Amino acid sequence: MTERQHVLDEARRLIEKEGVIGEGQFQKLTQLSPCLWNGEYWEKFGDVVRELGYEPIEQTKPLPYDTICRALAE
Repeated sequence: MTERQHVLDEARRLIEKEGVIGEGQFQKLTQLSPCLWNGEYWEKFGDVVRELGYEPIEQTKPLPYDTICRALAE
């Protein structure tokens, strides 16, 4: 089995069990290094998820500074 296929198999197994997960959770649950997917076979972990036919989790974007300041001032 190739490294590429191993990553796909592990991702498929976890997605079927847990639902779509992000890169950090995948790495934590499998102990697989990002070196196995990052750059050589896929540009980012979301591409692994897409190849399996799922929509990747959208990255959390930081809140704008002024939004944080307003919330703290209230």
